[in-house]
Amino acid sequence: MSENGRATPVALLAGLNARYTHSNPALYSLRAHCRGGGTRVDILEMSVNASPEDIIAGIVSSRAGIIGLSVYIWNARCLRALIPRIKAAAPGCRLVLGGPEVTHSPGDWLSMNEVDIVVAGPGEEAFRKIITREDFPKGLLAGDVPARERLIVGDNPRFADLPFPYEDADFTRFENRYLYYESSRGCPYRCSYCLSSREDARLEERALADVLRELDTLVARAPGTVKFVDRTFNARPERARRIWRHLIESGARQRFHFEVRPALLGEEDLDLLETAPAGLFQFEMGMQSTNDETLRAVGRSSDWPAARKAVARLATNGAIRTHLDLIAGLPYDTLDTIARSFDQAYALGPAHLQLGFLKVLPGTEMRERAAEYALSYNPDPPYEVHENRWISAGDLASLRDIAALVDSLYNTGRFRAWLDAHEALHEGAFAMFRALARHWRALGLQARRKDPDAIAEALAAFAAGDRAHP
Repeated sequence: MSENGRATPVALLAGLNARYTHSNPALYSLRAHCRGGGTRVDILEMSVNASPEDIIAGIVSSRAGIIGLSVYIWNARCLRALIPRIKAAAPGCRLVLGGPEVTHSPGDWLSMNEVDIVVAGPGEEAFRKIITREDFPKGLLAGDVPARERLIVGDNPRFADLPFPYEDADFTRFENRYLYYESSRGCPYRCSYCLSSREDARLEERALADVLRELDTLVARAPGTVKFVDRTFNARPERARRIWRHLIESGARQRFHFEVRPALLGEEDLDLLETAPAGLFQFEMGMQSTNDETLRAVGRSSDWPAARKAVARLATNGAIRTHLDLIAGLPYDTLDTIARSFDQAYALGPAHLQLGFLKVLPGTEMRERAAEYALSYNPDPPYEVHENRWISAGDLASLRDIAALVDSLYNTGRFRAWLDAHEALHEGAFAMFRALARHWRALGLQARRKDPDAIAEALAAFAAGDRAHP
């Protein structure tokens, strides 16, 4: 209840995350920017794996007059189905959509009768204006106002001026989940498959003093893993070192996750990182490919030699958990060049190796050049590649089998000795996984890659074949 005796208006920011362990940092940033606006802003986070009934009940029970939904590739399909049901259950609410999916196709979402407003681009200032408008309950309603007048293009304040997103009461939310933190937005690089590559996605940084102070709060309060969502954390190496050194000296017991560009890790970085306590840092490193022609085509420099040196040193030291990413389906990458990239990455011994698949995202240069590359892809989220000029749908299907087995056998860590023993019987790691994937499919076990009994059965039969044909 407000001071004048009238009920305080309530707005709800709802996020449907890909997994229970994930969270949505955008919701917390939006809420923080709306403090003091006369409207209470609540946050609801659920998983897309929850039942539709539970999701709707969670949203509707808030009794919020304004409901903001964040739309991403992992929840777009789910939300399209849920939005009519949400509006039917709470006909008096005003639905506001934001996020990457609506930013690049706002008309598709505004065509839904239940959607009142779409925010394209940064949302903090736009959402603050929405919830503080006195005429909002009367205006900007679907059916009352043309769609073009219900589209708001975000005009954000400087990223450096945004407040720290988390409140004391929030930290209990993250006991079994990741807490996300951003010290910068945007990216100085121009990778053609990434939304952060657009000309308007300039690199913005929070003041270093503010970052260090906020990290002290997280060290003191945050449980579990803190994931930096900076697109390229070490784009400015000196700044990255200052933050790493601060965390090393802080005595933090959390794990801090960073997305880094390994080729930018110089001797000074590596010397510092070798002083980090085991388990403090986790690095996700996007290799994507080691094929020079592919890297040039997607706007990445051919920095494999420098990257290899840095990753090898990190993996040898072992204090920092290393995660390497490859992307299948990029221009000029054939099955043979992908195999070579896989073997080169595998040989470095990362803790986690991910073979992912190109997502042809709306708004990216890759989407704009789809015809040039003969790119066939799913028109619906997550927009994953089917084939292109250099690799067939059949080869990509076989790579998906390999990727699943890498996740089940290598990334779990439980079968490293078996894999090491059998790699020598094949022409490299890729050839081993390819043969194993064919064997797995021949046994009809592709749906049971995480079943311990299925794994034991398949590996025993495969090993027998290796012994029979050394």
